[in-house]
Amino acid sequence: MLILLPVLLPTIASVAILIVQRFQPRFGTSYLLAVATALANLGLVLSFHWNPPPALALANWLPFPGMPAAIIFQLDTVSWPYAFAIASLAAAAILTASGRLALHSIPADWAGCLLVSGTAILAIMASSPLALALAWTIVDLIELMLILGTVNKPQMSLQAVLSFSARLAGTFFLIIAMYVSQSGGQTLILVDPPASSGIFLLIAAGLRLGVLPLHLPYTAEVPLRRGLGTLLRLASPASSLVVLGHLPGSVVPPEISPYLLIFAALAGLYGAAMWLSAENEINGRPYWMIALAGMCVASSIRGYPLGSLSWGTALILSGSVLFLYSARERLTIIPPLVSLLAFSGLPFTPTASGWSGLIIPPINTPDFIFLISHFLLMAGFIRHVLKPADPLAPMERWIQVLYPAGLYLLGLAGWLLAFIGWPQSLTVGNVWASSISVLLTLVFGFWYVRVRPRMPEGQLEKSWLVIIGKRVTSVMAVIFRLDWLYISFGFLFRVFQSLFQVLTNLLEGEGGVLWVFVLLALLLSLLSGINKP
Repeated sequence: MLILLPVLLPTIASVAILIVQRFQPRFGTSYLLAVATALANLGLVLSFHWNPPPALALANWLPFPGMPAAIIFQLDTVSWPYAFAIASLAAAAILTASGRLALHSIPADWAGCLLVSGTAILAIMASSPLALALAWTIVDLIELMLILGTVNKPQMSLQAVLSFSARLAGTFFLIIAMYVSQSGGQTLILVDPPASSGIFLLIAAGLRLGVLPLHLPYTAEVPLRRGLGTLLRLASPASSLVVLGHLPGSVVPPEISPYLLIFAALAGLYGAAMWLSAENEINGRPYWMIALAGMCVASSIRGYPLGSLSWGTALILSGSVLFLYSARERLTIIPPLVSLLAFSGLPFTPTASGWSGLIIPPINTPDFIFLISHFLLMAGFIRHVLKPADPLAPMERWIQVLYPAGLYLLGLAGWLLAFIGWPQSLTVGNVWASSISVLLTLVFGFWYVRVRPRMPEGQLEKSWLVIIGKRVTSVMAVIFRLDWLYISFGFLFRVFQSLFQVLTNLLEGEGGVLWVFVLLALLLSLLSGINKP
């Protein structure tokens, strides 16, 4: 049961915080309990790297008796980096919550951070299909309940339900993978899945990530923005990305590999372009996620699943530094810049090994698309990190200590993973690809800092490059955000609702019994016609 301690500890603490606030509200006590629990859980997960706990296996777990190892939870070289990333994010979110007290950061949010992190780690450690399906369902239900409990707009509620439905479709493909594996006389273990079921696991993860096929159910950000919102939005991707890291090298048949790679490349390019043009980093958060998820899926399609580890941990750690960056001073800009360097892919940086899954000789169109996507992501990172925000200096002294500590913790976590995370995590990578992307980013940064402020007001918006960029991104948004699909579903729902309402009015009226007999006679005549030769 030791392996479940990183799940039970934050869950119990979250319940304790809610109880304290319910019967004897003490703001300081709740915050200290949340910080202590998050840091203790982070230290516990870190210690598991050198002293991994034994796996937990429930072989005859009802209602499936006789199924070998139906429920398995364990940590390995793929799942541990994601568990460490989520634990680091939870600790950073609670530490930086001190800088968002004016934005109504309350104990319920801190309890939510602990609860979401615990369930996400549970899903990350799941090593059997049944365990993963249960954990995925728990994560999805918690997200659905929290979002529906905080939004009051019908459109957001519909998008939350559609997102939940897409993830359920991913769980369905997980069940198909289990069935295919058992039909071949094999037991599906996610740590080392057979090649026959690998393609279904890839589709399951791709559906949940929004890459296969490309879709973005949330067209607007949820009200839970910085702390709890960041953990809530990244918990489900983390539990899906761990599946990609376990896939075999030859998971996709050669005849369909180009088509799946197109979806991944479009996700990367679309997400990166929308991330660069987003109003701020929070509104651009869904696009950061979809772009990095596309890179992770592409690495698995191209036979380098460990490459998805680099981009997957960068999705969580590098992005979260910016998502939690609510109060800004000169010294607090260091953690975002450290994270940007980690994301650069330069030799011996945390993402250097990820290039092996994106740039593969002979160079073709998807390779250039991923290179452009990487540059756009870095350019957008610079644009968002330089935006003005709330100052840190007027805040209390203890906030000026805890808030930067959370940012530094998250910024250094990515580098720690590069040194101890997984085999071959520190490599030279692809020198020419990373150099081109960084060079373009430096040019963009110089223009954004030095040239753009000197331009006359309105000149930038009237330039042909900006006009073309806005039109292209608007067309891409209409297509890939699937608003047209939501409108179609809503129209069909209203049509069927009207038909059922008409039928109900007929049957409940004075001639309802007569109409029942008419419909029964019609049904009998149809059945008798079918039985005739």
